Amino acid sequence: MTIIDELRLMNETTILQLDKRGIDSKRNEIIKLILNDEKCFSKMKKNEAYDVLEDIGISKDRLRKVYQKLI
Repeated sequence: MTIIDELRLMNETTILQLDKRGIDSKRNEIIKLILNDEKCFSKMKKNEAYDVLEDIGISKDRLRKVYQKLI
């Protein structure tokens, strides 16, 4: 499983959890569409990519490392 596949799975899980709690999951639905592009993170500004990774569930202390692997 590639890192982008792992992120897709994490995002799907986040969507399910948000829906289960009755919390709006629109942002993660949009992220789901973005993640269809394997190169999406190299097309974003760094701060946008960090925001997306955080929304998926990557902890702040791992953001830099994960981002570097993606680009």
